[in-house]
Amino acid sequence: MNQRSSQPRTSMTTGVVMAIVVSLAMVLAATAWADTATEISAAEQELEDLQRRANELAVAIEENWERQFVLESQIGTLSDSQALLEIEFASALADLEDTAVRLYMDVAAGEGVAAVLGSDGEVYAAAVQYLSAVADDSEAALNRLLAAATELDRLRT
Repeated sequence: MNQRSSQPRTSMTTGVVMAIVVSLAMVLAATAWADTATEISAAEQELEDLQRRANELAVAIEENWERQFVLESQIGTLSDSQALLEIEFASALADLEDTAVRLYMDVAAGEGVAAVLGSDGEVYAAAVQYLSAVADDSEAALNRLLAAATELDRLRT
């Protein structure tokens, strides 16, 4: 990537330098034909101004290329972050869907509720512990999904 961007930079710099050289040559040619010391002095002043401006332009071009490189790097990093968040979002959504299916199957079977209601205290405690774990899993999956969705929205805007 760096080699590609250096070629346009070299071509542009070469073009700017060539334009400046041609301008300088014209100014020098004008000084050769100048009739008076005032015209020569004015031409020399114009030449100095052109050289100063050429240097300023060269510095500005370099600064802009450096800024472009930094911005391209940041764009790449943000794109990578967004891709990872897309994966995390899909994973959190899948986890939430799995938990919902598991809860649906447990309720649809009805066996879990009947077994808990008609059992001793030990089975009842185990069932409550299971339901608590499922609730925690559901909450964690939902929180992951919401966090990933929020971060994706932030990156997309």
